[in-house]
This record gives sequence, C-alpha cells and structure tokens, in this order.
Amino acid sequence: MKKHILPIGSLILVIVVIGYLLYQHFEKGGVTGDGWGTLVMIIGLNMIHTPYWKEYFKK
Repeated sequence: MKKHILPIGSLILVIVVIGYLLYQHFEKGGVTGDGWGTLVMIIGLNMIHTPYWKEYFKK
C-alpha cells in the first residue's frame, strides 16, 4: 500500500487543532465557538480519508 501525504497531513492537523483548543481552554479560560467549528470541520475533512485508514490498519 502506498502512503499518501493528504491523510497523514489531515491526521496531524487534527492533533494540532486539539492541542490548540486545549491550550486555549487552560490558558485563556474557554474555547470560542470558532474553535469548536474549526475542530468539527477538520474532523469532517479527516472522515474523507476513512477508507485509507481502514486499509492501512488492516495489514
């Protein structure tokens, strides 16, 4: 199976956004609605790559 850059990049982006939201929660005392919206959009984008991850973990 060939490794693709987009699914891996999407996964890294989800991790970065979650890290930023945790930072914002603990340092600034709350997460804005835009932050939650960004997380939902990034998770939705990552769902496009579900067949790739199923094939990857099937090995």
